[in-house]
Amino acid sequence: MKSTLHTKRILITANCLLLTAYFFAQDGSLDLSFSTDGILTTPIGLDEDYARGVAIQTDGKIVVAGYAFNDELDVIAITRYNTDGSLDNTFDSDGIVTTLVGEEGSRAHAVVIQSDGKIVVAGYYSNGTDQDFFVARYNTNGSLDTTFDTDGIATTGFGQYSNDRAFAVAIQSDGKIVAVGYNTNPDGNVNREFAVVRYNADGSPDNTFDGDGAAITAIEIGGDEARSVIIQSDGKIVVGGFSFDSIAREFALVRYNTNGSLDNTFDGDGIVTTSISAIDDAAYAMVMQSDGKFVLVGYAHLATYDFAVVRYNTDGSLDNTFDTDGRVTTGIETANDEAFAVAIQSDGKIVVAGHGDFSDSNFALVRYNTNGSLDSSFDTDGIVTTAINGVGSDDWVMALALQAEGKIVAAGHSSDNDDYVFAVARYNNMGTSEIVQAVNQESEIVLYPNPTSGTFSLRNILPNAEITIYDSIGKMIYKQKVNAQNEISLPANRANGIYTVKIFDGVESDWLRLEVNQP
Repeated sequence: MKSTLHTKRILITANCLLLTAYFFAQDGSLDLSFSTDGILTTPIGLDEDYARGVAIQTDGKIVVAGYAFNDELDVIAITRYNTDGSLDNTFDSDGIVTTLVGEEGSRAHAVVIQSDGKIVVAGYYSNGTDQDFFVARYNTNGSLDTTFDTDGIATTGFGQYSNDRAFAVAIQSDGKIVAVGYNTNPDGNVNREFAVVRYNADGSPDNTFDGDGAAITAIEIGGDEARSVIIQSDGKIVVGGFSFDSIAREFALVRYNTNGSLDNTFDGDGIVTTSISAIDDAAYAMVMQSDGKFVLVGYAHLATYDFAVVRYNTDGSLDNTFDTDGRVTTGIETANDEAFAVAIQSDGKIVVAGHGDFSDSNFALVRYNTNGSLDSSFDTDGIVTTAINGVGSDDWVMALALQAEGKIVAAGHSSDNDDYVFAVARYNNMGTSEIVQAVNQESEIVLYPNPTSGTFSLRNILPNAEITIYDSIGKMIYKQKVNAQNEISLPANRANGIYTVKIFDGVESDWLRLEVNQP
């Protein structure tokens, strides 16, 4: 009888109280207004989908580009999400567009939005004998823009049996489009060189750029790969990536004049290389600060692979105000950590993202102060990791974008039951706040005991419901799918106070208030 009365009391608490809790969401916490828990995944193909680029439209909608495996071929995949994380049904009716370039498969690696709202995607495709660059342009409704090279797709190859891959794209102020990557000589994976292609706004090659629209630059005798591009306000083109001298890889930075020639005012010959570990260093993303300095990010092979960030002055020299020598490395966990994306906040702080490789791999974000030190106001230690699909999932951030209000959008891929899907997470940033309904007036879910010393149970939940627990500042501390009647233990050493428990049954969410009171 005592047990029955106790249960009834808890039900009254769950059903009759309506409490709205206002959380000040710490920078780096998941944005609960985005897809109910800050995380969304989107399956596109049959088996494997990989997001590689992200861009924010002026209306706040999020465009993600990559590729999906469909019918034994890779196809370009583009998704557009509304600001709340739902798929935008005004984009090709379901928010998803797929495109096959050629007949042998195609992969998109970068996306950018033109000033007129058209979407430009770059990558590479197989033509039957080798691989070539492609740039595709889409109208705002997701259809291919046939004013661009007559069918919406422009392609560039550097010779038969040469594998040529584009990884980044940028748009000049005059509307011309610059795609960068590498070309490979027919003898295999060695002798890769930086490749830069410029197209006119209609998709035709811009012959004012190095005579034929393409510039090729050999940096070392081994493999050089361009992975990022920035257009300066004076029209000069800065390309970042890495080079290989047959012994070790290094960060590499090249600046071109507007006509495609190397800019000799940049480190004397237009080319800069930087060694961090002297073993294996690779750069995958770059951003330019408001003062014209360049931030190049990737990884360095120290004891293990760590995030690596290098900042250069406008002339290509290392910026010694950045951690005294222009170089910073950060280990996320004890295993291999790699950075693939970077963004600069309006206050100058640097956000770098990739994956932290533990027993499984998670989304990993690091924020640095302008001097290169870790920013402790970002999740208390400067580092945030997020498991997209729970324990055992394989989650990588491959692209970053900042929304107008400062929120951080990270895009990449996550394993879901052994398949890979597009994954997007949005994080609070720069004082953004959340309003969470902590107790749902209509809920019939029972949470007991409450208060708890750290362990509690749930009743009346559906099988495989997803449980997420947030602390008093809105930081997620627990996420897992559980069955009905499961006993749940909070992570060890939880402080006393008020927590919020979200139960998502696959359709809607219930929010419950939990009090922790340990003796």
